[in-house]
Amino acid sequence: MSYLVVAYPGLSAGDTAWIEDLRARFNGDVQGLISPHFTLVFAVSEIAETALLSHVASVAGQVAAINMQASAALMIKDNFGPDSFVYLVPDQGLSRLVHLHDLLYTGPLDIHLRLDIAYIPHITLARFADPRLAKALVDDINGQDRQVLGTVDEIIVHRHDGDRIETIAAFALTA
Repeated sequence: MSYLVVAYPGLSAGDTAWIEDLRARFNGDVQGLISPHFTLVFAVSEIAETALLSHVASVAGQVAAINMQASAALMIKDNFGPDSFVYLVPDQGLSRLVHLHDLLYTGPLDIHLRLDIAYIPHITLARFADPRLAKALVDDINGQDRQVLGTVDEIIVHRHDGDRIETIAAFALTA
């Protein structure tokens, strides 16, 4: 069992449908398991649940809601396998999401900070074995001049056990 800390941006119905359509076509392994989100803390298992929840609650009280706008898709090579991902990355709100991530990786999460992975706030849209297909989708998305607007106003803590993700707490961003 591990814990995930994520933020689900509040998006319009149209933007949500567009993202979910891409995920259904090109990233079916997560479709239905977890909704479009920003990962704030990568899966961690060596932490007491009470310590994690207390820390996330404290951080949430230090950060105000984050307005975001995402208009760029990026192709990113998987750090641990052969696949390439297509990420939707925010232009507006990027620095605040990075700051939230950095605040979460203090205190009891400090020792779990992954320095071998660059932190890029993103919503995963697709996964491809062939990087050329990923690049073609990136070019298509970026050619649409799409503006995805949303607000991140809470942090969610999930318990992840195999193929099941359970929400155990939600903390409003209240600063």
